[in-house]
Amino acid sequence: MLTASVTAIVPSGGGDSPAPLAGGHVAGVAAAPSRGTGGNAAGAALSALDTDAKPLQHMLFGSTARSSAGTQASPLFTRSANVSGGGRPTHSVSNSVVALAPGSHQIMIGPGGWLIGNAVEPGQNGGLLIGNGADGGPGQDGGNGGLLFGNGGNGGDPVVYGADGTKGGNAGLFGNGGAGGLGSRWGAGGAGGRGGWIAGNGGAGGQGGIDLIHSRTATGGVGGAGGRAGLFGNGGAGGAGGAATAWSAGFDSYGGAGGAGGAGGLIVGRGGDGGIAGDSTSMKANAFGATGGAGGRAGLFGAGGNGGAAGLGKGILSAAAEDGGRGGDGGLIGGSGGNGGNGGALDGIGTNPDAVAVAGRGGDGGRAGLLGRGGNGGSGGAGQLAAGIGAGGDGGDGGNGGLIRGSGGVGGDGGSYDGVHSVQSEQGGNGGKGGNAGLTGKGGDGGSGGAGVEYDHGVGGAGGDGGHAVTGTAGKGGKGGDGYTLSTLKGLGSAGGDGGNGGNAPVGRGGNGGNGGNGLSPEGATGTGGAGGRGGHGLSRGTDGSRGSGDGSAAGGA
Repeated sequence: MLTASVTAIVPSGGGDSPAPLAGGHVAGVAAAPSRGTGGNAAGAALSALDTDAKPLQHMLFGSTARSSAGTQASPLFTRSANVSGGGRPTHSVSNSVVALAPGSHQIMIGPGGWLIGNAVEPGQNGGLLIGNGADGGPGQDGGNGGLLFGNGGNGGDPVVYGADGTKGGNAGLFGNGGAGGLGSRWGAGGAGGRGGWIAGNGGAGGQGGIDLIHSRTATGGVGGAGGRAGLFGNGGAGGAGGAATAWSAGFDSYGGAGGAGGAGGLIVGRGGDGGIAGDSTSMKANAFGATGGAGGRAGLFGAGGNGGAAGLGKGILSAAAEDGGRGGDGGLIGGSGGNGGNGGALDGIGTNPDAVAVAGRGGDGGRAGLLGRGGNGGSGGAGQLAAGIGAGGDGGDGGNGGLIRGSGGVGGDGGSYDGVHSVQSEQGGNGGKGGNAGLTGKGGDGGSGGAGVEYDHGVGGAGGDGGHAVTGTAGKGGKGGDGYTLSTLKGLGSAGGDGGNGGNAPVGRGGNGGNGGNGLSPEGATGTGGAGGRGGHGLSRGTDGSRGSGDGSAAGGA
């Protein structure tokens, strides 16, 4: 038996009712129920869109389009013919509703439309082809954008203590990824959504949870990673790490690390910046800072993202800080490397003579590819200690310039250290090395050493060496840090840090050596200046640095 079905849709409002076929009838159509606010299942099977004179773009993406709850569904009739052995066909006409969506309670085009339209429910995906995903509700990931056009929704807020943040929604071919949700307490931030496969930026990572607690170790949440881009677009920034504070005796604190930046577009796009780390404070025990997030790399063309700064460590017994994030590498063909993040500072607020506190190192600068400049190294963290031994953080190294053309990045400065109440040696951080140049370009200068301030023996940090070059000028060495001593007791004194050496350039000019730091002490104590750095070799040699001033100092390079 052969069965054929023909369906006709007759517009409502002002049109004539269809004439029944032979033996058939036409029934009236009840008004479609209005769409409720409590769930996806509510609403009419077929809703007419508002017919305001609005641009098509606004109608499709939901900025002006809206459903008309009181509009009647269009009547339709169906003709069925059953043919068996040449018998006469029979006809039936009924008034039924055509399901235009996979589910009978969802419209096809408009807000919440399954084919074209922005999502309207929390965490809902946009239309299959075009539409933005909705932000997630509590504990929900953000919705994904449409396959062709559409942004991802942001991740929702956590619903329980210690929960990780939810993920941002992904875009389709064109669009931006959604931001990750916040973490709770020690929970990590959610990852940012991916940008459009063809064009669009990645979403930012969510912030890690903040943990302020009594009678327990405090732990901040890790920041979420930034979303990557597709072919064209920038990577999302990494989320900040959460802060941690422990108030009770015997309990330590740990800050949350910053999230990594997302990768830039495969063809063109900048890498996302790394997230800063959360601070760590322990009022009656030890505090441990956290690392900054690494910057995202670029693709073929574009700059690398900057590294995030490390967090502060502040503890009553001892404190430690971590390194800044590394800068992302620039594009393989063209693009500068990202700068490294600054190292974490520290503060030892107690009176424990056995306390040890070392500030964080600056992050290294990112490398360039064929063409571009290397990123600068981050500065070392500063330190302060009421008692015990400590040192400032070293500066990060500068990144190398492009292989064909590009200058090296500058090395980061060493962090200063202040131990004014301590009776042990305190030293400033060393400067970072300058990055090397490519075939053409200048070598990066070395970073300066940090100052060392202490009651009986402050020592400055050494300057960083300059970067090498090939046909250009090599980088000069960094200046040594100054040393400061406050005591007038004989036999105690200060020492300046040595200057860094200049870089070499085989068919160029060598870099100059850095000057030594000064040794500064009150009358009756001794002070020694740091040695100057050596000049670099090349077709023309760089000059030596001068020795720093101080008791028994001498001029000239070492």
